[in-house]
Amino acid sequence: MTTAPETVTLAMHIPDNFISPSTGALFWVVMIPVWFLCMRAVMREATPEKMAYLGAGAAFSFLIMMFNVPTPGGTTAHGVGAALIALLLGPQYATVAVSVALLLQALLFGDGGLITLGANCFNMGVVLPFAAYGLYAGIRGTALWITGRRTAGESAGGSARPAAATASSVEAAVAAVPAGVDRVAQFVAGYVGITLAALCVAIELGVQPLLFRAADGQSLYFPFGLAVTVPAMLIPHLAVAGVVEGLMTVAVVDFVRRTAPEIVRSRVAVGDVAGGVRGDSVQTVADVVPGSADAGASDVLANATNADTVFAPASAQARTAQPRSGLRRSVWIALAAVALLSPISLIATGDAWGEWGAEDFMAATGLDYVPQYIAHGFSWNALLPDYSLAGLPDIAGYLLSAVIGIAVTTIVFRLLALAVSGRNVRK
Repeated sequence: MTTAPETVTLAMHIPDNFISPSTGALFWVVMIPVWFLCMRAVMREATPEKMAYLGAGAAFSFLIMMFNVPTPGGTTAHGVGAALIALLLGPQYATVAVSVALLLQALLFGDGGLITLGANCFNMGVVLPFAAYGLYAGIRGTALWITGRRTAGESAGGSARPAAATASSVEAAVAAVPAGVDRVAQFVAGYVGITLAALCVAIELGVQPLLFRAADGQSLYFPFGLAVTVPAMLIPHLAVAGVVEGLMTVAVVDFVRRTAPEIVRSRVAVGDVAGGVRGDSVQTVADVVPGSADAGASDVLANATNADTVFAPASAQARTAQPRSGLRRSVWIALAAVALLSPISLIATGDAWGEWGAEDFMAATGLDYVPQYIAHGFSWNALLPDYSLAGLPDIAGYLLSAVIGIAVTTIVFRLLALAVSGRNVRK
């Protein structure tokens, strides 16, 4: 049995050779249809402007994963940004954005891996955003249901018959979710989403020594079992990384809703309202009509063009709204600010496991050997390994990497926006 080092914290990015090629291939098989379905949904629903914001989301995810924050034990962790993309645009959009960011990190910067890309995209691009979106929907739906029952009871003179609620009472329920409840839902979505993703990483790494050992008993890939990997992943994410992801989700969602409300995804449909506010109603009128959280439902609907417009899906609203070209200036300013601040993470001391190579393995883990395939497995020569360039100061390398990340994601999603525009023209 491999003895654990005194301090172990694992990286969210699984590098090549930490899991077996067969494990990596399994996740590629899982992710290929997921990528196809998510990309098909995005291409069907997205407008050119929404695609531009998806590119901004991918750039932000790339940047935020460069930010390392200190965690218990003298190591580091980072946020992902997948929850906020899921809440603003939808979980399938988050899968596409985070996958592009992870591919860019693996190819150009050696962060993560190519064999393990499927596993990393599954953890951070599927588990995290879909779990976050489901939690957000559940919390908001529960709040809407409770508010709907209360409003229905008051409208019926205290009778506890929510099914008999009038249309006006249901409309009031939809508009009555307090901003505080919404922000709590956002925080919980980000916090739990990244923690579940971390748990998946722990399981994927922890089963390696159970499945793959040499004849002499030494591990061929990652050497520590579940008893080490689960607490090593969960403790720093419960204590630090989850809080960072949660707070970041609240801050960015609020920022985008204030500066670019037209791209926020709406999930309330007329049928949901008529049915009495179901648990899958994620957005409220307050998300579609600015200022409606503090107004009565009748005022909100009076100010709207018509009920179908208020409760229509975001894609339909975007097509009927005045078209905008590209991103708002405030979004570009925000991305530039995050890029300029990215070298701050160099201050954080310590490394998370997966941030070092075979030459540092024994010193970092306390083992007296390096597993065979970690020492002599697949390697990829990245252009800017560890976000650095030979001859440049670390700060300059980080800034250059941030600029490249923004530029590449912008180009990728600008091309996709052109494809969407061409599809709309053909229609």
